Amino acid sequence: PDPMWIPIGWNFVFVGLNLYHIAVIIYEKRPVDMSPKHRELYETMFKEMTPVEFLKITKIADWVQFKAGEVITQQDHAVETLNLIYNGTVDVAVGTEKVAELKDGQFVGEMSFLTEKPATATCIVKHDTELLVWKQQQFKDLLKRNPSLYYSIQSLLSNQLISYSSKGEK
Repeated sequence: PDPMWIPIGWNFVFVGLNLYHIAVIIYEKRPVDMSPKHRELYETMFKEMTPVEFLKITKIADWVQFKAGEVITQQDHAVETLNLIYNGTVDVAVGTEKVAELKDGQFVGEMSFLTEKPATATCIVKHDTELLVWKQQQFKDLLKRNPSLYYSIQSLLSNQLISYSSKGEK
């Protein structure tokens, strides 16, 4: 009897494809070196992501210090960045009325990031604050290239917005 070369060939293709996907999974789950700040953020907010995905998003972000009184977003103005408060406090005001206070682990500019519209509120630094800052367009480009990352970030931002609406804050 002749060997069944076509099924044998397809089996090699499927074995190769599965080996490739196993290698990708192992690569993404490997332990990576992170600074103490990055490790803290990863373990508290971004634990749903793989370490490699987290490094991708932090690679394009900058650490920025803001002094008390500085404005991060201005109501009805375009927002160029998405900001994550690492340490500090930010007041959120609509018009002249304070509607919320943001603290460690909360995003500033997420509404504008999700809707691509101008800021709905003015965010003013209450106490000296350190933020992780992403340029919106650069961050969106990265998310377009990484669909799983896109859904992880979308979930984080949506959960923050849901927590605001359930508290009646923003």
